[in-house]
Amino acid sequence: MAPLAHLVICFFTGVAALSPFQVAAVAAEAPALSEERIAIVERAHQYAAVVWRGEERHVFHGEDEAGVRIDTPDETFDPAGWRPGEDYAGMPYCWGGFTGLDELEARLAEGGLAGHVPSQGNARSSARAFGLDCSGLVSRVWNLPVKQSTRSIGALSYELGDYSELLPGDVVNRFDAHVAVFVAWANEERTEMRVIEAARIKVAEATYAVDLLRSAEFLPMRYKTLDERWQPMPPPPGPGLARPVLTEFTERPAADRATNGVLGDPLPKTLRAGETRPGAWARYAAAESGLGGDDVSCVWMAVEGAPEELLLQRRLDVGTQALATGATLALNGSWPELLAAFGHFSNPLRDLEAVESELVPGTWTRGDLELEARRLTAVLEGSMLSRSTLYPVRIEIQCVLSEDVPLLGVCEASFAFEVEYGRRGEERILGGAQHRYELLELGGA
Repeated sequence: MAPLAHLVICFFTGVAALSPFQVAAVAAEAPALSEERIAIVERAHQYAAVVWRGEERHVFHGEDEAGVRIDTPDETFDPAGWRPGEDYAGMPYCWGGFTGLDELEARLAEGGLAGHVPSQGNARSSARAFGLDCSGLVSRVWNLPVKQSTRSIGALSYELGDYSELLPGDVVNRFDAHVAVFVAWANEERTEMRVIEAARIKVAEATYAVDLLRSAEFLPMRYKTLDERWQPMPPPPGPGLARPVLTEFTERPAADRATNGVLGDPLPKTLRAGETRPGAWARYAAAESGLGGDDVSCVWMAVEGAPEELLLQRRLDVGTQALATGATLALNGSWPELLAAFGHFSNPLRDLEAVESELVPGTWTRGDLELEARRLTAVLEGSMLSRSTLYPVRIEIQCVLSEDVPLLGVCEASFAFEVEYGRRGEERILGGAQHRYELLELGGA
């Protein structure tokens, strides 16, 4: 995914490929795989084997209209690259790419650029290029509704205790550098593994030694829904049920606003007292940057409680696709950190502080549902870890909280994230995201 991935991965000394007989022999000793794991591995092989034919118009070396330096991985860039007018196997590597197999022919027909290998100091994506980067490949084979990064993949996964625990469909991930899909063990000793990865020029199979991956600080990881620790959650809502309906917050009269203008402690009593029971869940209509459609929802469920922390699972449902993650909330933690965990789960956030805040008591209604609630408006500032660097982040939050809602007590909330990545010349480089949630239903213990 990143230039560092090329240093870490592409200079690895690969081991000789196994013969079909050897592969079959090693696979025969593997435990029976679930249908989901089989589908993941099949999708990975499809991206490595897809055959396409590029033309001269799909080649580009220079800056696009946005000033992004692009080098397509053709033969003029790398002798092993694709050649115009010839069949080529493997989806092209594309920094920031998330092109699906069903989109490949259309991107070729419209004259898109076949791949994009970033240059040092100019690692930006381009809308003109198509293909996959390393985390885009994992996002596709895991059938996720939105592209992830090597940073957010950690939030979606359990770290395994040892490489020997890897099963087909798991990944080896180095934060902010590279990730590859584990396919099979290459020998009985489990000292060498077969992976499928998007690295340098295309999606392809490779063989790596475990010692080499370990020394390069790759971690064996498992998507949470594939792990026995992941607990069953309420099923996705039916079509149309995730759409938000009219809600209203009515402020109390000014004379009754005991905490008006004073932050106090906005967290719900059930969380402060550690009273949220395992199995309790809340479902929200969701609108998150990068996701379209009206039927998007997310559900939070309490899994395990302890005197000082609460373990939660989160699943985002987008049609037939899902994105599963979770969070461990320290019950004595600061409210900015807890609310940020509700609205943001990918890149790690650090040192959040409230620079503005207002808490207003009132009543929240949704249809026939009426709850005593408080409206919180706040601005948080801190840092976000991205590309091995801490960048300033600003989060504007507007939410309604109620003691009668489990977990974080959120009735509705909107989050606006703004990240300042620095300056190029006199131009500020900003990134951002908008998330909104509205309570649909409650359930569980």
